[in-house]
Amino acid sequence: MNSTSWGASSGLPARRCDGSLINTGPPEFPGKAAKSRRKVGKILAGAIGKDATRPARRIGKPAWLADRPRGKPSAILRYLLILAVGGLVYVGFTFTNKPLHDEGAFAAVNQNSPAELRHYLADPHTSAHHDEAKKKLADLYAAKRKELGNRVNTDAEIRDAFLTLFATLDGPEPPAVSIAVADKSDNPNGGSWASALRTRLADGIGTEAGKEYIVFVQKPDDPGRWPLIDLNYGPDPAGKLVWTLAFRQTPTDEQPYASFTRVLGEVNATPSEAVYTDVMKKLLGNAPAAPPPLPANDDDW
Repeated sequence: MNSTSWGASSGLPARRCDGSLINTGPPEFPGKAAKSRRKVGKILAGAIGKDATRPARRIGKPAWLADRPRGKPSAILRYLLILAVGGLVYVGFTFTNKPLHDEGAFAAVNQNSPAELRHYLADPHTSAHHDEAKKKLADLYAAKRKELGNRVNTDAEIRDAFLTLFATLDGPEPPAVSIAVADKSDNPNGGSWASALRTRLADGIGTEAGKEYIVFVQKPDDPGRWPLIDLNYGPDPAGKLVWTLAFRQTPTDEQPYASFTRVLGEVNATPSEAVYTDVMKKLLGNAPAAPPPLPANDDDW
């Protein structure tokens, strides 16, 4: 039997061969002993080996946590929310801006201008003051008819027939009036004279009646439509210059509601110039002078 096993079996302290004691108890230092006791406690609690000093790790998620909704919305929901908010802002701005635009548009209209009143009425984004604008437009035309009707040195029948047509132009639609002029003579210059007379009449009537109140357009090409103002002139069998002026209320009226024929005396100008002067004086009491000729080679005018 060796000394080590003997000492253990006899109850005496075990010794090595050289007589030194063999330490079989706890560590000699108190700190190490306390640490050893803590490890032993953890081991007794259930952890084994190196896992005794490691924190517990969770693998996966518990069922109750996996079923809980996430704290942030998905990307699709965020985009839908942004679109919804943008749509609400747009709708709110539209409904707020429309009344403001309407009020501002009407406040900016020159109340004495038929053109500006018609422009306001044609705006699809305005509606609040349409009735007021229409009444103002009708009042302007009534005042203009009164002013033209009081002119002297006119042919009352021709003037009043023209004012009947003029009264139909007081609505929100453009005040367009078609006009046609025809030269009934055999003169080779008759076509150019008639074209020049048509331009002169349109400019002269517009100047006297107001170019915002009446606008002239060409005669419709459709054979079933007729000019509202129809003038023709030429020599009669006696060689005197005669002109006939007719009025219609709509382009589909083949028969005019009024027609007048007048005979000129001695003519000291071209037939078209003589007819222009006579028609304008009988119609509105004045024949405005021809506009200045266009400058030569002026393409921008």
